[in-house]
Amino acid sequence: MFSLSLSAQVPTFLIVSFILFTVPSPLRSETEKTINNETNISVIYSSDFLSNLNGGKESGSAYLDFATIELRHQIDFAKEQKLNLFVSGIYANGAEFSTTKSGDIQGASGIETGVNLKRVHEAYVQLSNKSHSMLLGLYDTNTEFDVLDSANLFVNAAYGMGNTLGSSGTNGPSTYPFPGLSLRYQYRNEHLSFRFVITDGVPGDSQHPDVTGLNLSSSEGYLNIAEFEYLSDGSKWLLGTWQYSRNTLRDDLPNTQSNTGLYLRVEHQFQELEGLTGFARLGSGSEQLNAFSRFYSAGLVKTGLLSTRPDDAIGIAFAYAEGSSDFDLTENMTALTSGELNIELTYLMKVTEYLSVQPTYQWIDNPSGQDISTAQIIGLRTILSF
Repeated sequence: MFSLSLSAQVPTFLIVSFILFTVPSPLRSETEKTINNETNISVIYSSDFLSNLNGGKESGSAYLDFATIELRHQIDFAKEQKLNLFVSGIYANGAEFSTTKSGDIQGASGIETGVNLKRVHEAYVQLSNKSHSMLLGLYDTNTEFDVLDSANLFVNAAYGMGNTLGSSGTNGPSTYPFPGLSLRYQYRNEHLSFRFVITDGVPGDSQHPDVTGLNLSSSEGYLNIAEFEYLSDGSKWLLGTWQYSRNTLRDDLPNTQSNTGLYLRVEHQFQELEGLTGFARLGSGSEQLNAFSRFYSAGLVKTGLLSTRPDDAIGIAFAYAEGSSDFDLTENMTALTSGELNIELTYLMKVTEYLSVQPTYQWIDNPSGQDISTAQIIGLRTILSF
């Protein structure tokens, strides 16, 4: 399902940008004629079977699954100019594990939603050349912002977008499972990249999660994220800052009080140890408007541990979320009296070109920062891709 609602006070630049980026220009020169068209369709199905052995809220298991179908159409012009159209649809079975079994707040599975979903996920148009690109549409910011390839190996959600940003706002930032209408600019050269996005301050509709809603409102405001990326000698550095223009969480604070945060991420490939990559992340957010004030994570990933299995990967990592003492929680949230620590060990096995299986073990100390005993989780992720 799909719904659209635009407040009369929404910045007009979004409408102007839509016209500029979707209406073909009559001024295109002869040297910019189409030289190539390409369409690709991909399907990915992922499932997590997780079992809480002891601790947490209660012992037990859950089967979570997620599927996406993606359509990409690229038109190449001369002078390295490209037009990309992208649409994706998602399905999630809505099974719960962290909320009912392990009791953790960071998310034992990155695909857990707690609600059944069948809808459009992303839909955008992108214009680019060798150095610059502009994107407009329904967009998952975590595909480009606050993301490192090696950290994505892990099953726990904390190793994707850091929790200071990932849990911010009324309905989270513009990412899975609720992307929002966004305008993104990116500049890139050999060593340096800069990207900036302005996106819906309250994406989606948590009351109607099966609807792809574009409900822009001046009272809900917008979210800005700016990120610098630097590549050098096998290292990737990310420095990001984010800000919500409106306070939509606390009635005792002005609506105009902004919610801000920072993050620093680094990924390094150890040249002397082939296949070994390390990563780390530091994040912070406004204590009055975020459940997490600080977030720390680090890990190691080794590919090709066995010479006979060069595509396999093994990883170990930790993620620590520190609760905000000044955050006034809603009735649906539980205060973190202290931090929550996750340690994960996982091994990804490429069975075939299309099939991967990934056993995982997670140790979660102080789930949800409450007086809950340490949870121990085993699980198996299965990934089919075509």
